[in-house]
Amino acid sequence: MKTKWVLFEKRTQPLRWLFLIVALPFLALSLPNEYSTQIYALPGLLCIFQFFVPTLAGWALIFAGFATVVAVYSYAFVADLIQIHSGQGASIFLDADDSVVFVLFYLLLVVATVFLYRARPRVKVKQTNGEQVAQQVAEPDASSCPRFARPLRGAG
Repeated sequence: MKTKWVLFEKRTQPLRWLFLIVALPFLALSLPNEYSTQIYALPGLLCIFQFFVPTLAGWALIFAGFATVVAVYSYAFVADLIQIHSGQGASIFLDADDSVVFVLFYLLLVVATVFLYRARPRVKVKQTNGEQVAQQVAEPDASSCPRFARPLRGAG
């Protein structure tokens, strides 16, 4: 009996180009300069691998990483706003330039995370007798339904 590794099987990937865009900052930070570190190359290479070989496991690692970073930055964002409101010193919103850069970076991370969520790999579509039959994933939502329904026999 052949075991099927669902997490590691190749799937179709909507929004495939997104993984190349997400990989660029990681690869840029891993280039040799005064701020670089080679650890940034690992998520960048994972994003490139996901572009060429889309798997559910690769998507889950990338999405979990981005979701974790967004959660940590959300906490820091709200905690700093609470400190400012209570009259204590700010740690993130020290001056206008840094505040704008942080908010723009935060919004960019949130948008990338939402798009990564929407870019979940789907099960491949099989062709049988000229008719598309979609394998259903274990979730009963509208996106897993076939796009075109066959007309009823005898309907005029």
